[in-house]
Formats: sequence, structure tokens, C-alpha cells
Amino acid sequence: MGYTFGVRSLRQRWDWLRDLLARGRAQLALPERGSPTRRDALRDALERLGLDDRELVEGVATVLGLDVASLRHPGPQALAAAPADDLALVLPLLLEHHSPAIRAVGRAWFGVPEAIYTVASDQAERWLLDSIATGDLLADRVDREGLAWLGPESLRRLATTAASPLARHAAMRWCDRL
Repeated sequence: MGYTFGVRSLRQRWDWLRDLLARGRAQLALPERGSPTRRDALRDALERLGLDDRELVEGVATVLGLDVASLRHPGPQALAAAPADDLALVLPLLLEHHSPAIRAVGRAWFGVPEAIYTVASDQAERWLLDSIATGDLLADRVDREGLAWLGPESLRRLATTAASPLARHAAMRWCDRL
């Protein structure tokens, strides 16, 4: 009985984070650059609420439907279990977090080869438009797999607007080949 209460209170504890993710899903289409989004609200929440690394990892794992070990050390099973739209919102935020331990979690997810294909290509394009850290990390993937992963129109946009110069140059190389 005590265990059930603990699970119920854990869910209630992270409802605010679950709600921010749900609201963020509604804004996954590419908005005008520079306009505030739920992603920005989620970033602020993750950065400013004073959660320590352990609490933040616990909360993110809970809302993604994963255990903490799967969040910290993801593989294909964790990718399949976590909602792709939520991953699209959360992964760049983990990678950009001020804590090195949280950034390591984000790098672990992006280190799973299938991770970039888990989310829709327009969401992956948004990663590269909005995040220097994500673009720097994924520039080699853009260079190697950009056409298959993102498509020619996305590469044309990224060649001029990607946040990371590395990702922008990788997209430009594809445009030169096309």
C-alpha cells in the first residue's frame, strides 16, 4: 500500500513538468525565429527551479516513462519507450543545461545512432535552428546523413539559418553537392 502511495505522489510531484511537455508538443511546428515558446518555458523551468541533478533526472525520467538508469544510459529500448515528441523537446535542453552531469545525459541520448531518426525531421531541423550545442554535436551527422535525415529543403534552410556554424557549414556542403 505504501508503494502505491509513493508512485501516486511521484506522479503528482512531476505533473508540472508533464504539463509543460504537453503544451510544448502543441508548438512543434517551426514558429518564427526568436518568438517565445513553451520550449523556452521548459528551459527556464529546468534551469531556474533549483532542482539538483538527481531530482531533475528523476523528473525527466518519470515524464518520459523511463526509469532513471534508462535515462542516464539510453539505448534502442529507451528510444522506443519514450514519446518522440517529448524527446524532441527535452534532448536539446538536457544538452544545453548548466550542469555537466545533465549535459552528459543529453550527449548519451544523442550518442545512440537511432536517436536522430526517432523524431520527425522538422523537429530535428528545429534542434539545429535553435541550439548551438545541439548543432555542434550533430554537425558530423548532418555532414554524413543530412540528405537522408533532413531532406534537401531542410538542408537549404539550415545552410543559412542553423544556430551552429558547424551545422551550417555541413548543410552548405550538401547544398553544394545538390
